[in-house]
Amino acid sequence: MFLRTPLSVLALAACLSAQTTLPFPDNLPGSGGCNVIPFGNTASSLSTWGNQKYQTILTAAQIGTIPRVIAEISFPPCGTGTRLFKTIKIQLGYSSSATLSTTFASNLTNPVTVLDATDYAWPQVANQWCRIGLQKDFTYIPTLGNLVIDIEVTGAQLVSGTAGFRSATSPALPRMYKYGWTTPPTTGTSGTSSGIKWELLIDAADLSVYGIGCQGSNGVPALAFTGTAQLNTVFSVDLSGAPASKAAILILGANNLKPLPVDLGIIGAKGCWLYVSLDLLFGVPTDASGNASVRFPIPNDRSLVRNRVYFQYAPIDATANNLGLTTSNYGRVLIGY
Repeated sequence: MFLRTPLSVLALAACLSAQTTLPFPDNLPGSGGCNVIPFGNTASSLSTWGNQKYQTILTAAQIGTIPRVIAEISFPPCGTGTRLFKTIKIQLGYSSSATLSTTFASNLTNPVTVLDATDYAWPQVANQWCRIGLQKDFTYIPTLGNLVIDIEVTGAQLVSGTAGFRSATSPALPRMYKYGWTTPPTTGTSGTSSGIKWELLIDAADLSVYGIGCQGSNGVPALAFTGTAQLNTVFSVDLSGAPASKAAILILGANNLKPLPVDLGIIGAKGCWLYVSLDLLFGVPTDASGNASVRFPIPNDRSLVRNRVYFQYAPIDATANNLGLTTSNYGRVLIGY
């Protein structure tokens, strides 16, 4: 973890390679149709679109002939809002075929789970590449076959706004899917229409936020990032909406893995969630508006690339609830070039 280096020390600058993104089938996140498969619709249609399973495939020829370490995947939503999942699981694996059969298991060999979460909240901005929040990397080796992404969600819904994600038309992306099930399906419908666009991040630096904050005496505390997660740069973890001229706890965690998140309602903080592991805690004062900011440098150390670090604020708020604190959303730092 990069904080093993003192915060006051910055390594010498070096010439860094450009970060790599691979969009499919194009780098036009604002174009194409809108499709609610596989990430669900609004709450009113939860029984139909809430539970989905989806697969799509990219050939080795499309990705390239050299091995790639996939650190993140992005998708372009049609609307702005927060998407909720009771569960979400994403696996990456291989297929010897360039087409998808109607049997899910037949399409996926040597799968690696890259995201496995419950009570997952994914904020989105319309017509932009939005990072899904992978928890680990996947090393793609072209000689092993074509790349398959397998997505399974339950309880998927968009809180507000336009549902759906941008789909590809020309060229189309293959898909295989099933929705509206109660037991995870073994078979589905395959085709080449309305497959959603997606983007692979290779060694790419990223700062993204996830989750939701809970109501406090000065609003809902919100975490945001300023800066970049590139080597030899500085980013800040910013807080707004906390009580004025009080104290807040900044949590630094190495992961957001199960059994996280933890519902703090069981100890008196209704609607509040602990999203990240409690590895380091910092006391932070808020200003007269309830804002705060902490800066972190990232050393110029290539061994840090693709490391993930998570942050969440917990403002002290004596009148907000019985626990006497609230929580913000959380952020993930993905270190890269």
